[in-house]
Amino acid sequence: MSKGIKKQIIKYTLPILCLIPIALYFIFFHDSISFNNADWGDFGDYIGGVYSIIMSIVVVYLSYYLTKKDVKKAKKNDAIENINKKIHQCESARKDETRIKYGMELKKHGDYYSLYISESLKNHIIQLADQYIKNNVDVKLKKDILNQLKQAYDD
Repeated sequence: MSKGIKKQIIKYTLPILCLIPIALYFIFFHDSISFNNADWGDFGDYIGGVYSIIMSIVVVYLSYYLTKKDVKKAKKNDAIENINKKIHQCESARKDETRIKYGMELKKHGDYYSLYISESLKNHIIQLADQYIKNNVDVKLKKDILNQLKQAYDD
């Protein structure tokens, strides 16, 4: 279900759900508005009991949703940080063996973290890793990847 449809359902369903307990109270217990304080106290207890349950359910759902969203964002940022770190390790490697090793690790990172980055960025990272392995790095490609990583991190 798309986000737009979910928002429409919530937009129209939530007010109705909030009014149902009030309507049920007046339908079953009172014909009109009472001038008796005890009736208002009973009504307040009823509304407090019903809406506290509804609000508890809403709060639990929102907590779950926001936690899930935060975990996903943290994993994405961790992936971007690890890829960025590998690129800098490749860049700073002095020996060919070390650069090749980091290049292979960068290639693995591109595949491993493909859930958190776009397909085109993944392909560019693998291409850059191959260039590090062959010691023929396209500086423009590297800068583009670093900019894309920064942009993805900021999203």
